[in-house]
Amino acid sequence: MITTQKILKVFLLEDNPDDVELELHELRKGGFDVSFEVARNRKEFFEKLSDLDADVILADYVLPDMTGIEAIHICQEKKIDAPIIFITGMGNEQIAVDSLREGAIDYILKKHIVGLSARVSRAIEIWAERKAKEKAETERQKFQQLLFQAQKMESVGRLASGIAHDFNNLLTGILGFSELILEDISKDSPFYERLQTISTLCQRGAALVKQLLIFGRKIPSEFKKIDINTLIEETMGLLYHAVKDGIEIRLNLQDDIPDILADMGQLTQVLINLTLNATDAMDGKGVLEFKTEKYSVARHADKTDRYVCISVSDTGCGIPDNNIQNIFDPFFTTKEVGKGTGLGLTIAYSIVNAHGGWIIVDSKLGRGTTFKIYLPAIQPELADST
Repeated sequence: MITTQKILKVFLLEDNPDDVELELHELRKGGFDVSFEVARNRKEFFEKLSDLDADVILADYVLPDMTGIEAIHICQEKKIDAPIIFITGMGNEQIAVDSLREGAIDYILKKHIVGLSARVSRAIEIWAERKAKEKAETERQKFQQLLFQAQKMESVGRLASGIAHDFNNLLTGILGFSELILEDISKDSPFYERLQTISTLCQRGAALVKQLLIFGRKIPSEFKKIDINTLIEETMGLLYHAVKDGIEIRLNLQDDIPDILADMGQLTQVLINLTLNATDAMDGKGVLEFKTEKYSVARHADKTDRYVCISVSDTGCGIPDNNIQNIFDPFFTTKEVGKGTGLGLTIAYSIVNAHGGWIIVDSKLGRGTTFKIYLPAIQPELADST
């Protein structure tokens, strides 16, 4: 019967060539097809560490110019992803405990070297299990952050919509009375221009209130079947007025994009908000690109959910890493006072979420930013009946 050997890449930190040969012999005897690198001292260890590609590291506990514990700390600092097993000629229970506490996966006396292959196999299994748990914990923490973000957005949305509703009533009264006075006085009056300013400011305030109400989902949505490519093309008339002359707008719209169910006004608001954000980032010069493409997610063997992906990319300054996690927070802005409300991306996030989609951002400092919006497409079996 032919037995397939398991390939094993080993890095040995060992100054005794006889011990190296003994360890390799035990691994091969245990069924491993071994490839290996050897470092006999600190200098060789550092030279080979940068290109290290190993399934396991077998390290002597004490070398002439460094210790195994020191090697563990160096590997941790360099983020070397491999289990470390100490192999030593002399030792005691305290050394074994210290080794495991510092990060070694196992501790073996050289007089017990027989059975090394089984210990190595188990060490690799333990390491893989540990990494899987770390990955699961990272994903859990990420999910908790997303959940916290959603709860925070919902709470702020409720607060904002309540305040906005009361504030809107105040603005309506001020705007109404200022319009009545404007009708009663002559345009030559010194108060006419001031009343017009009051009226204009009230209208701007009402527009801001409307965005707050959208964020709080207090304005009812009108969902209709929409061709997203057509919507983007029709919105260009508005967007051309929003961008500066030095900014080039490009359309990269894929054919055969499925229709979506959406509120046309709210999606237009998303496009405008992202455009204004991109315009500010490019400081009057650059390229703004709108792109559409199909996207699908396989849920089951016979079930695939279809989405439409809308990308809005700019060649602006980019977003610093420490700001990325905050950009969708209400009233978060890096602009000067009076240059922005800090609600544009929050509104976009809220609208996309209300449409059953999600929005992600990819940004590189000095190169630009891309926002990708994923919205559920009308499924083929429903397309004709919608």
